[in-house]
Amino acid sequence: RPPSSTPKPSSAASDVYKRQVNLLPDESGGIASMVAGGEQIPGDALGVLGDAVSRALRASPRPVQLRADRGTDYAAIHDVLETIRRAAPRVDLQLVVEGGRPRGS
Repeated sequence: RPPSSTPKPSSAASDVYKRQVNLLPDESGGIASMVAGGEQIPGDALGVLGDAVSRALRASPRPVQLRADRGTDYAAIHDVLETIRRAAPRVDLQLVVEGGRPRGS
């Protein structure tokens, strides 16, 4: 049996989930809430998002995926992108927009 200080291996799926930021839009295209590293974050709490992304990157410093759907406003997505870049300036950030281009792009 390994010593208790040995970290447990995590699954690849869990690592991917921790590195995703999902934007959940409201009816107007703004961001109602976000999920980052498994944490539910209010849409207007960008500082909290930066902290969550920083924690996720400490756990697994690989590309971060920002996922949104086409109903999300482009300006709102841009604000989130900038927040992540300030929290982790060297992060490899991938934007995935489900269903086409975001609103206002």
